[in-house]
Amino acid sequence: KTLRLTSDEEETSIASALAALAVAEKWTDDAELMESILRDAPLKEGQQRQVFKSYAGLKLRQKNPARFPDRDALQLFLANAIKTGVVVEMNEGADKTLRLPTESEEGDISAGHPSISLSDKLPVSPEDLSQKTLDIIRNLPYMLFVPWRLCPVGSDFPPKTYVQSCGKWAIFMFKKLTDAQRVVSAAPWLRAGNLVDWRRIEQRQQLAANMATGLCTVCAGCKELFVTTEMLTGDSNESYCQSCFRSSSSWSDWEKDRAIELVVEMLDMMAENDDVFVNEGSLKKQILVRWPEECANASYASLWVEEAIDTKAVLRILKPQKKIVCLPKCHKWLADPGLEINEDFTKEETHVMNLLWSNDCWMMRTDVISSLKSTFISMSTPPARFKLFLSAKEKGVFFVAKGPYCHTVGLTTRDAFGALTNVTRKMQFINATRKMQLANGQPPTTDTNDIAHV
Repeated sequence: KTLRLTSDEEETSIASALAALAVAEKWTDDAELMESILRDAPLKEGQQRQVFKSYAGLKLRQKNPARFPDRDALQLFLANAIKTGVVVEMNEGADKTLRLPTESEEGDISAGHPSISLSDKLPVSPEDLSQKTLDIIRNLPYMLFVPWRLCPVGSDFPPKTYVQSCGKWAIFMFKKLTDAQRVVSAAPWLRAGNLVDWRRIEQRQQLAANMATGLCTVCAGCKELFVTTEMLTGDSNESYCQSCFRSSSSWSDWEKDRAIELVVEMLDMMAENDDVFVNEGSLKKQILVRWPEECANASYASLWVEEAIDTKAVLRILKPQKKIVCLPKCHKWLADPGLEINEDFTKEETHVMNLLWSNDCWMMRTDVISSLKSTFISMSTPPARFKLFLSAKEKGVFFVAKGPYCHTVGLTTRDAFGALTNVTRKMQFINATRKMQLANGQPPTTDTNDIAHV
């Protein structure tokens, strides 16, 4: 016998089929889109293919601006890609990176398995877990807690699932989140359980312990736990995370302007020494060394740089595995390839060596740059001179040492870094003297920006 659907039932059936097809296609397209971003990224030998999360977001918006019109759409897409195992998120804060899962982590994303949300609450006390469960949990960190009373009588447990018991709870343990999703798809009654990641539970326990010992502090804004040394202090001595501090009234407009001014000052010094494109992490370290009182920790350095970028006083260039910053006036050099690295720099290198021999084996890099510009037409641009210094370093002809006040050039690394150490100490002494004179109402006798007299 043939059972024929009515017209209404037939329309409903077709609509359901089309809806299911649309969902399956969406999952496949999303996975392919995210994977293409990472597969297009440069791969360093011996490393996994990974990119900064911010870089992935930038590339997604460039590839499909209509799909990602705003930040919310982008964040939702990335969160879903991480949750479903298309990519794996690593590191914390501004250093978050995304990578493709390894073969052991990959799941069949295109199959459209329904996801189950992770919970931050463990339904039992950690002390109630058996020693056997605690031993296995290292390899099977995803735990699905289901009350025994909800397990259908006579039902077989899903295959390849490790099951433990803790009082009234059955514990289904998995190595990957996608494994848990696949099992829930095969046995929908498991959706009544609580899925937790044991690693996140341990992390929260560690944070609570750190808070008790003063290593962690609660942010006065978002009430989340953060490492104490990374917190920022407001006017009322309340501690904030960087995000909450920027949106609070604790950071005055004068302080913001001052922070931007100092970031630009540091980049100006670097640009004068042909360091026109600077690694963001290196910039923050130099800021911490040069202004230790105004910039108390790494969070303040990050805050300063982010503010300078937001106000367009500084430009950020996202690369697959690093962040580069520069002044707007230096951006034009990004398209200038300079000279080829295998170019013959014999004349230029000999010229610099003669200069160093006649100046106690070291010189300020700015003085070397001035001499090169006036002697060689080919050395008129920063990219060309950068290639020269790189070539000299590889040949062991002369070396550069970089500090928070200046760069020095020496015939050996000892010459370069020895001179840099002496100059840095003298500049720090001048800064301390200047500050003491200002505190006593006396006019400063030296200019901290004038390094020539040092």
